[in-house]
Amino acid sequence: MEENQNYGQQPYGDQQNNQQPYGDQQYNQQAYGNQQYNQQAYGNQQYNQMPYAQPVKPVVYDVLPTGHSGYAVASLICGVLSIVFFWLPFIDLGISIAGLVCAIVTLSKGYDGKGMAIGGLVTSIIGLLLSLYMTFCVVVLGMAVWSVM
Repeated sequence: MEENQNYGQQPYGDQQNNQQPYGDQQYNQQAYGNQQYNQQAYGNQQYNQMPYAQPVKPVVYDVLPTGHSGYAVASLICGVLSIVFFWLPFIDLGISIAGLVCAIVTLSKGYDGKGMAIGGLVTSIIGLLLSLYMTFCVVVLGMAVWSVM
């Protein structure tokens, strides 16, 4: 057998029919680096932009509005505590009365927090009623137990 059989193929480097090598084909194109796109240089472009303005300083209110009252918050807290601690009759009476007083002061003086004051008034009244009921039960049961002894 013959060592170098080409089986009808041309050797790799041979050229046929006067064709140019692959990289040298000309299609009426310029070389990659020589193309012109009719663009201006980067620094010469003009944009119709407005000049930058100074940032606007936000408005900050350093003072709280006048008439803000902590009495409304105190009445609401006392009212909720009077409902929670209704089972302690004598302590709960003081908490309920404190909540009532704070709510009445807030509503009568016209302070801010009218909704919280109304909520404190309602919860303080409920807590006071529960506390009075528990106080009555403790007194009646105490008298009943005392009379049996």
